[in-house]
Amino acid sequence: MKRLILFLSMLVLFNIGTTAQTLSTTTFSTALGNLPAVGSNFAIPVDVTGIGDIFTLTIYISYNPSVIAYTGFTNGAVPNITITNETSTILKVLVSGAFPAGVNIPDGKLLDLLFDFYGGDSEFTFNTVETGTYTSSLLNTSYVPYDFVDADVTNGGVFGGYVANTITSGTWGTSTNWSLGVVPNSYHNVTVDDAKGVVTIAADATANDVTIADGGQLTHNTATTLTVGGDFKIESGGSYIQNGTLTVTGTTSAERYIAAADWSNNLDGWHLLSSPVASQAISGTFTPTGAGNDYDFYRWNETSYTWENQKVHGFSPFVVGKGYLVAYEQAGTKTFSGTLNIADITTWTNLTRTTPGDTMGWNLIGNPYPCAIEWGGANWSLNNIAAIAKVWNEASSAYIDIYPSPTSPYIIPAMNGIMVQVTVVAGGSLIIPAADRTHSTTGWYKSDDQRILLVSHDLDYGELAQQSVVRFNEAATEGYDPEFDSHFLQGYAPVFYSVAEGKYLSTNTLPEWSTELVVPFMFEKNGSSNFNIELAETIEGYDVFLKDLKENTTVNLSEITNYAFTSEEGDDPARFEILFGVVGIDDIDALSAANVYSYNNKIIISNVTGATNMDIFNIQGQMVDNFSFNSTGFEEIIVDLPSGIYMVRLSNSGEIKTSKVFVK
Repeated sequence: MKRLILFLSMLVLFNIGTTAQTLSTTTFSTALGNLPAVGSNFAIPVDVTGIGDIFTLTIYISYNPSVIAYTGFTNGAVPNITITNETSTILKVLVSGAFPAGVNIPDGKLLDLLFDFYGGDSEFTFNTVETGTYTSSLLNTSYVPYDFVDADVTNGGVFGGYVANTITSGTWGTSTNWSLGVVPNSYHNVTVDDAKGVVTIAADATANDVTIADGGQLTHNTATTLTVGGDFKIESGGSYIQNGTLTVTGTTSAERYIAAADWSNNLDGWHLLSSPVASQAISGTFTPTGAGNDYDFYRWNETSYTWENQKVHGFSPFVVGKGYLVAYEQAGTKTFSGTLNIADITTWTNLTRTTPGDTMGWNLIGNPYPCAIEWGGANWSLNNIAAIAKVWNEASSAYIDIYPSPTSPYIIPAMNGIMVQVTVVAGGSLIIPAADRTHSTTGWYKSDDQRILLVSHDLDYGELAQQSVVRFNEAATEGYDPEFDSHFLQGYAPVFYSVAEGKYLSTNTLPEWSTELVVPFMFEKNGSSNFNIELAETIEGYDVFLKDLKENTTVNLSEITNYAFTSEEGDDPARFEILFGVVGIDDIDALSAANVYSYNNKIIISNVTGATNMDIFNIQGQMVDNFSFNSTGFEEIIVDLPSGIYMVRLSNSGEIKTSKVFVK
């Protein structure tokens, strides 16, 4: 019976003797200690015995060309050897005499076949079939069939198993882009690593497992197929833009790491979340159980202006394109499993604004893709939706305004919620467009737009901070414009916003800058007492001045960058004004804006620049410490003093200012 995978034929000039015919080769494996390195060229020997004088000898050898690729041969025992591919998986070795004469094949090595090794497993298999002899060297005379099936055959192979292969940037199909120096096959566990750039699949590709690591970026082009024999995983921080066909035998998943919340502090640890797969259940790691492993999981109800708790309302699964607010007592990685969303989300045709009012009409939607997306371009088809949306900054516990692309693209991170505001009671609609997917390694929202960005920091509680923006556009009015302005939405940071014609705005776009312009700012403390206002971004050529109406102090933020102050219960919220180059306020005494306070065994000095001397006195008038420093606007001096009240005297540019502080 003929076997498919290898065919051996011999046309023999003389009768075959009694010596047994054998064919053999070698096994390569890690266990045997002879496995070639992935990406190297190595030799597979073909050994023979008992062949003798023949007219032709043909050997067919089957192998896996994705694991080993034939490149040539060497050490041939006879001169007339020709090697071709019978099929893509079968190699044909032809040994022949010089017609009409035959050739003698000596016992031993017939030749070495040379292959490149790509990693993985490939058998290297002989097979034999009927052949024949001739009574003379005359062609087509006295043909006698001869059964060679009983020859001894020793098959071999290369058994390298699964190997790790990593790429950081460039085209998937370019071997030099890979850590092993070869393009992956079905035995490769692939990692798309971080820090170098985008990896692009431009032709059909294969792998066993594929992992997109934190910071890794993979773009999968149209009209190509990525075949994954194992699992496909996007780690938290990884990014995948799928336009082609993804075929996965195992599990497809996308992860998001969520840091632990301080469960004793209801201001801490909140995150906006959205699912990148359809029909993801809100269960398992999303709703953990057990002591010390609590969670909160909310959806936003615009009609009642309330957060609805999943523990009470029991909603499940995730709705594609919808955002949720979550917090977890324990840090952990949440896993979404299933088919990744790659199409437009067109279901948001019923976004609501139940009642009038500046604070109404907010709807919580979500980025439904395992990659970032640019907000608000033409593909979004915004209808009765304010152009400026909001994302939640987990670190500062406050909302941040994001502006529409392409003129000033802002990024919604993968699997992140976003607040949008409907502008009319009749309702609004939008499309979340796959065309606006993008890779982004920027954690949060650096603007390419020219703007003045003010940030109020809570100095007592670390990272809590509220941003407020002033921009200029000649198409804007001095009042509220849905395409240019955004109503303030409160988080847990101190309340800080500008006012325009009675509207409370987190982004205030004005028609033009002038030296007469005054922008009122409101401030309300949270549970803390010590704050500052930082000029985080500005427009070149503008001097930005901050006036503290409570302290009757004006400072040039363009020079000192931040202004520190204290706030008490009952303070008038209408405390600050922003001015632009008002005549006469450039000549401020060196220490008139200085602010001094104590926190956590430190003396904090802000709004002071240049060479400064600081003397510290106890309540008996004795000097207990002295420091000199060259300040750039903000200094923290660690002190080793008993708890109590002290007087701090600053000297700078001939000016002296004394402040009372309580060290604890």
